[in-house]
Amino acid sequence: MNMDFKSLVESIKKTKISTLRLDEADYFEAVFTWQEMPPVESLLASFFSNHVYRAPAKIPDAAAQLIGTFGGLRSGQTLYFLETMQEHYFAMFWPWGDGVSVTLKLGIKKPVPTLSRDGPKNIWRKLKLTFYGVLGGVRKA
Repeated sequence: MNMDFKSLVESIKKTKISTLRLDEADYFEAVFTWQEMPPVESLLASFFSNHVYRAPAKIPDAAAQLIGTFGGLRSGQTLYFLETMQEHYFAMFWPWGDGVSVTLKLGIKKPVPTLSRDGPKNIWRKLKLTFYGVLGGVRKA
């Protein structure tokens, strides 16, 4: 990753965009024509390095969970995904049926904590201890 997310978005905004849909601190969405995409793809390749997945490629579980909220990765779609301990970065190309336009969805999400194998039991135990502690009936586990 040669630049930060904000710099990536600012660089993309300097390219030719057909329609800017959303520009927020953690999410950017715009429509391009395929002819306008080469400079955008170059910027994404620089940011995401080799973390590119083209449908129907197998994608990391964290990526599948994140893009599931967007409908998953379908035929003809491309996902860029970079996972760090603090954040997950993603970029998705959603081609239109007209063969001319493509939507770029670019964002940052905080990773969703995963539970260990016995995680639910430990969480339930902690909840019970907290609940009983609040009520004054502290129990030993």
